[in-house]
Amino acid sequence: MKSKIHENILNQPSYWIEAFNGFLYEAIIEYMETHKLNRTQMAEYLGISKGRISQILNEGNINSSIGKIIEIALKVDKYPKINFVNKESYQHA
Repeated sequence: MKSKIHENILNQPSYWIEAFNGFLYEAIIEYMETHKLNRTQMAEYLGISKGRISQILNEGNINSSIGKIIEIALKVDKYPKINFVNKESYQHA
């Protein structure tokens, strides 16, 4: 059984946001390296400002709408896979 502290962490939206930000950040970095793109080129490819790509890469803060996150994921050759699971089954796994 998971601890109460673990359960409290899992119930914080910030925990899931940070995890999601991390996955998308890694996908962007991987795409840039694979396609040998600099920040300016990546920003142009994604249709965002150079300042915004710097914010994402420097701070790891995606903080965009779900639509924009999905758009970015698709552009970096990733399909977003979102799966909601019952808290009870997740915490006992």
